Amino acid sequence: GERTSYRLVKRYFHASGKVVWGDLSVSLLRDADGKPIHFISQILDVTATQEFEGRLAAANRLIDHQRRLAEAIYDTVDVGLVFIDAAGRYETMNRRHRDFMALAFPDGHEGRAGQLGSVYAADGVTLLERDQMPSYRAVQGEEFDDARMWVGDDPITRRALSVSARTMREPDGTFAGAALAYKDVTEFMRALE
Repeated sequence: GERTSYRLVKRYFHASGKVVWGDLSVSLLRDADGKPIHFISQILDVTATQEFEGRLAAANRLIDHQRRLAEAIYDTVDVGLVFIDAAGRYETMNRRHRDFMALAFPDGHEGRAGQLGSVYAADGVTLLERDQMPSYRAVQGEEFDDARMWVGDDPITRRALSVSARTMREPDGTFAGAALAYKDVTEFMRALE
């Protein structure tokens, strides 16, 4: 009589050997004087729910493993990668791209496509305008390869980049954003001078 009720989920073994999950609810009934007289118990079969939760937990573990694997690869490659949503917001970028961003935008970047900074055309002299910025072009739905540019103002640390962009689409075909890859081609560009 110390507890008036309790509830728990527990396993039962069916005569066939199959596991059956039950949601057990128990309440104590007392007489008019408060003395315990008997229990009322109810068992609800929640096997399907428990099996679903088990599959969901396994799927979440797999997703988490794949996410960690993708992040490790994403930050290991020697190419700057950035994903931009349909509104032009930077969703994610890898470490290599953050390095390029620090050169191109020494005062910071607001995380939106088309921002202007220390970004120059392939000649290394002409500042790019908004509609020439690879991120802006990509968000307009343009796909391209080997768009060359220079980032940074310091002649020693500035880098030449070759940029490629691909659009991302929703299952219904609407524009979902763009993926851009920035490859360092500084040595190649300096050899052409």
